[in-house]
Amino acid sequence: MWSTCHVQVNGEICFSTVSKASASCFNWYMLENDKIKNWMYTFAENLKINGIFTNDFIVDNNDGVPYAIECNPRLGSQVSLLHGTPNMADIIIGLHPQKQIEPASDASTYTTLNELFVLLDPENYADEAFGQNKALTGRISNLIRTLMKENDPIFDEEDMLPFFMINFFQMPMLLLDTAIANRPWKKLDFQIGKVVELGGY
Repeated sequence: MWSTCHVQVNGEICFSTVSKASASCFNWYMLENDKIKNWMYTFAENLKINGIFTNDFIVDNNDGVPYAIECNPRLGSQVSLLHGTPNMADIIIGLHPQKQIEPASDASTYTTLNELFVLLDPENYADEAFGQNKALTGRISNLIRTLMKENDPIFDEEDMLPFFMINFFQMPMLLLDTAIANRPWKKLDFQIGKVVELGGY
């Protein structure tokens, strides 16, 4: 499965990303796919409305044709790939003079605490499609490579409050609520910001 995220104003795309989808949307990396790009630009031209779209596709292995299976009118976590792009506020509302902007950095993005839990509890957190294999040595090397070469978009040395509040306040509070209500759970979803309960999703 593939995913895209874009903002369009008057039928013109302001920015776009294209990536293969990942479990719980924890890991993103920009990929070239001309057929999906053409789909996005055709979508924007034909549907001349202002909006934010996160679309999911199934790509046929035989001919590479992408089939859109879901359209979400919201900003998805894939926008994290634009972490190196300045003036994002102007871009999102269509006021930036430059259009058709793609990620300025080729660094993939990840969620720090999820990567730590991949190491500690691979059964519930590892995504083998992203090289997070379940062998201990593989998990250790994957964690080191990820921390050295990729980017957690909310980890900012100049403003640590979002990183702290999401990971060390919001998630513990949600977990405490789950424990008080005595609801069985199996993992923490640090991207969406929820406790994944047994029998839930």
